[in-house]
Amino acid sequence: MMSGVDKAKLKERLSLLVPEVRIYDTTGSTSTDAKEYAANACGRDAVFIALQQTAGRGQHGRSFVSDLGVGLYMSYLTHRAIPADRIAYLTAYAAVAVTDAIKEFTAAEAGIKWVNDVYIGGKKVAGILSEGAFSPSLDALEYAIVGIGLNLYKRDFGDLSDIATDLESATGVTVDFMQIAEYILRALTDMELGEEERIAEAYAGRSIMQDKRIFVREGGREYFAKALGIGRDLSLRVLTDAEEEIELSSADVAIRM
Repeated sequence: MMSGVDKAKLKERLSLLVPEVRIYDTTGSTSTDAKEYAANACGRDAVFIALQQTAGRGQHGRSFVSDLGVGLYMSYLTHRAIPADRIAYLTAYAAVAVTDAIKEFTAAEAGIKWVNDVYIGGKKVAGILSEGAFSPSLDALEYAIVGIGLNLYKRDFGDLSDIATDLESATGVTVDFMQIAEYILRALTDMELGEEERIAEAYAGRSIMQDKRIFVREGGREYFAKALGIGRDLSLRVLTDAEEEIELSSADVAIRM
């Protein structure tokens, strides 16, 4: 567990990247805080960071365990006019940014499990959830929020120990909270619109899905398949056991070893 975070210094450094920085010891969900702020933000971008979340959220409405002092729980709010059908690229970009940060501070190679989880050594170390509000007048998102939960320091995962880990346990490196938070936020603010092909290529290059046997829940269907690869539109191509080739744009996918 980290010994503490100098919140004043962290706010000072992150304020060079976004107009509004809010840091909490404990909050329900940084993404919920970002949504509430967006309603009255007057177009101001912001970042919300918590040392603990009591109602962290992941994909498909699952909870994301966000214990005190062991992780980075961050939501970035941007008002850039991102086309609604491009929000998946924001998630992909964030996933790549997290893998880059892990490489930068631990030298470890992390991979991405489609669609929004980051893994080290076969275990999940981070989750990403992007959401936004559509504006008909802009024909784009009025704002987008990318939430990141990254397990940093040693903790007891209990029943999840077979599928979850943290950077300290996985790499032997105790990363600096302030440095990795700043690195990831800088990457998010540097994202250039119109670079979807480059983002997809980087995302696919870090994928751990290739040739994996997977179990898919898609709408009302459930089936086993083999993952074939990531498309330029970030879809996951799979071959079912019934020899049916499918491109998944969204689904609940579990890797079966």
